[in-house]
Parts: sequence; structure tokens; C-alpha cells
Amino acid sequence: MISPESAKHVRTQMLRPTDFAKLTAELKRKQALASGLDEGAERVELEKRALTGDADAALTLGLLLRYGEGAGNRAHGERLITAAAEAGNARAMAELGRILLADETRAGGPEAAERWLRQAWAAGESEGAFVLASAQSIGILEPATGAQASDLMVAAAELGNASARRLFIRAEKDGILEDATLEQVARWSEELATSGDLEGMELWARRLKKAGDDDAAIEWFRRAATEGSVLSALALASYGIGDASVQLGAINHLRTEVEAGAVEGVAARNSLAFLLAFQPQTEATHNEILSLLREAGAARHYRSSLTADFIEAGASPKEAFHQALALSDEEIYRRIAEAGNDDQAKQAGLDSAPVVIDAAKPTYPAELVASQIDGTVRVQFLVGEDGSAVDLRVVSSDHPAFSAAAVEALARWRFRPGTKDGKPVFTRMQIDIPFHLRK
Repeated sequence: MISPESAKHVRTQMLRPTDFAKLTAELKRKQALASGLDEGAERVELEKRALTGDADAALTLGLLLRYGEGAGNRAHGERLITAAAEAGNARAMAELGRILLADETRAGGPEAAERWLRQAWAAGESEGAFVLASAQSIGILEPATGAQASDLMVAAAELGNASARRLFIRAEKDGILEDATLEQVARWSEELATSGDLEGMELWARRLKKAGDDDAAIEWFRRAATEGSVLSALALASYGIGDASVQLGAINHLRTEVEAGAVEGVAARNSLAFLLAFQPQTEATHNEILSLLREAGAARHYRSSLTADFIEAGASPKEAFHQALALSDEEIYRRIAEAGNDDQAKQAGLDSAPVVIDAAKPTYPAELVASQIDGTVRVQFLVGEDGSAVDLRVVSSDHPAFSAAAVEALARWRFRPGTKDGKPVFTRMQIDIPFHLRK
């Protein structure tokens, strides 16, 4: 489920509990802390209980000190989690294993981590199985003799681990499911959704949509969008449902991402523009949509640029998005290639620039599907007199796997060659190839 090539991304995921907010909220409820306590008072109370041997209190405070907003004394947080693990708390065992794996400088860390993770798994803690399977999948730990990391990941999913279940659900959606049955994935998907998991609701809705049950899909998309799921709000808009009261949470979330300059800002701009296209149109809204699309386009989100072009040509924002989405990926790549042709032709003194005849679509690398990352590769190459692409050189790339996929595809492109004095000539070109995994 997780390849060695995705190791960097998975390592980042393993640095903290993926369910931190839900986990700490549940632990606090279990502690039955007095209402009205501020954060400082909560931590004082948890410290008192931890000193009396309350393992849940020690785990709760340990997690808050290591991963909470503003964090705190991380070393003390680890001591508290260790104490909870030694007292037999299974989730604390899993978290201690995670901490030990994250510290690559610690002598004996991986061996100690594996012991704690196996104890957690044996005690029925799904997070122990998930972290252990992830570590084995990316080569940090070795599977036991005769065992496979995929078996552990299935075990984690069966134990109810949301992260493991999402991996299998995404794999089934992307057509790369290998280690679990379709029946298992269907059951996990529904259970994840009914548990109130936000991403689970969105994934379940997409499964229902694929099965043709649009009414049920819309209902689940509504639930998820109301809770702030941006993807669900976008899905509702694709159904033509643009109720601002349903989508307000997603719109506000996207505006926050854009204003904060988040890593996901480019996609956030395009998504926010899309949602705004389904809201009542005013001059201010129209201008905001165009501005968002141009900003995303400047960051090489080419479909955003084309959408803005359609709007400026007279299409309504909603029509423009439909037109841009209707374009095939091959057509997008053709337009990318030809975008700077005129300038390149003038600089080279050509009569005419090369024109794309056949643009093979680069394949999103299978080994990056689990990491769900986007990226861009800039490639320089020559268009030969026969219209073939030769001498391909990667100038910059967001991932080696993207580089290989871009070069492999460009080698299959065919052009009408550039001409000078009426004759075909070799022409140097440069192109940015974007990779976006459509979720």
C-alpha cells in the first residue's frame, strides 16, 4: 500500500497521530474534566491525575505537550507517554513506538519501537498495527519472517484504524487494490463514514456516486460539506447544488488557506473560485473568481488559466469551469506546449514554431498514489526535423518519479516541426508538465 518512493511523505505522516484532535477530545471526555477550565488549568489537573498513576491522564497530557497547539515540554510529554505505556495503556504503547521511530538519532530506537508497537497490536490497538505496517512498508523496520507489511495493514483496518482504511479505500478507487477484498473495502468505507470521519464520509459518497446512487451520494456529500469538507462541497457544486449555507464552511476554510499562504494554496485558489462560481454572481464575486484563477495559473495550474481565459472571452464562471473540465488532459498539454511557442519562434528567428500534433498524457506515478502529492517537471528538448522530441533534459522537478513519467511521455509526443526559410529545422523548446492526482 505504501512504496519506498513515498517514504518521505509517509515519514511526515508518522510524525504525529493522524487522529490527534479526535483522540485528545475523546481522552478529555473520558477524564470528565470540570467545564470552564482553560488550557492551563486543564493541564494542571491532568498532571495531578498522572502523578497518581492515571495512565489515561498521562497519555492525554503527554500528547498535548508533544503535539498540541503551542506544544510545550516535549521531553516531559514523552516521559508521560512512556509512563502510560509501561502502565499497560495500549494507545500509549503505539504512541511511544511512533516517537521512537521519529527520532532517527536514538540508539536502539527502531528495535524498541517495534517491541512497543507489537505490544500495542497484541493488545488490540489498531494504531500499533498501522504504524508498524507503515514502518515496514517504507523500510524503517523489517517484517517478521514469512510475514508481509500488507497483512499488518489489513489487520489495522479490521481493527478499525481510520488511516489504514483510507489507504485501502483510495487504492480501490484508483484501481490499484491488491491486499484486501472489494467486500472488505466496501464494509470499511461504510463504517468509516457512519463513524463520523470527515474524509470517510466524502469517500463513501464518491463510492455511492460511482454505483449510480446519486440521491444517497448527495446526502453524504451534504453531511461532509456541512462539517467543512471542501471536496464534498465541490462535489455538490458538480451536481449543480450551490446552497451557500451548505458550502459556507468549505468556502471559509479555503479563504483561510489562501490568506495564510498554505502549501495547498494553488489548489485552494482554484477550488474556491469553483465554489464561488456556483454562488450568486456580483461584480465583486466575478472579479474575485478571475483573480483567484489567474493567481493559480501563475503557479502553473494551467486549467485555472484556461478557465480564466474562457471567462474573459464572455463565458459565465460556471460555464467556463464546465468548458475547462471538458478539455482532455491531452488537450491541456497541447495548449501548454503552444503557450510560449510564438516567443520562442521569434527568439530563434523561425518562420513558424513547432505545433503539437499528438500529446501523450504523462501517467501519474503509481508509487506516489498513496502520498497524494502534486508536482511539476520542467523539461527542455529538441523538436527534430521529423517532428520527434529528442535530447530531453529535466531542468527542475518536484519528484524523481514525476521526472521519469514526464520524459517517458514527451518522448512519444509528435510535432509539426518549426520552419526557417521554408524548411523544417531543429527547434529547442521548454515545457512545464504538471501532475495532479484527481481525487
